[in-house]
Amino acid sequence: MIHNSIVTSDCDDVLLTREQAAKFLNVTVQSLNNYNVSGLLRPTHKIGRRILYSKNSILKQIQL
Repeated sequence: MIHNSIVTSDCDDVLLTREQAAKFLNVTVQSLNNYNVSGLLRPTHKIGRRILYSKNSILKQIQL
């Protein structure tokens, strides 16, 4: 299986698409969008129309 994820130089931090982040959190993409609007979970990168979430950032934010 091929995974479409981007690895940054920051300690092998993986950037996830909205779909991948939703699957990682076991929520729907719509719930992830709602978290973004309410400020609970913000995307870390935006490249064009593509919204990306840092896996490390997600882990830090859900531990708060």
